[in-house]
Amino acid sequence: MDINRILAAVDHTLLAQDADYQASHLECQQAYERYRAADFTEAQRDITDTLLARIDESEFERTANAYMAGLLDSYRILKNFGLTLE
Repeated sequence: MDINRILAAVDHTLLAQDADYQASHLECQQAYERYRAADFTEAQRDITDTLLARIDESEFERTANAYMAGLLDSYRILKNFGLTLE
C-alpha cells in the first residue's frame, strides 16, 4: 500500500469537490496570468518571483504541519477509544 498515493488521491478528490477552493484557484490562475503579462523589469520580476516562491514554501510547511497535527489528533482519538495496538 502506497500511503502517499492514497493521501494524494483523497486530497485531489476533496479539492475537486470544494467550491471555495475551486473559485480561489481560478482567481489565483487569473492573477498569475496578469502577472506574467505585466511589463516588469528583470529585477522587479526576480524580486517578485523570489517573494512568491518564499510564500509558497512557507505555506507548504504550514500545510504539512497542519496535516501532521490532524494525523496525530486522529491517532490520539483512536488511542483514547482503545482502537490502537498498544
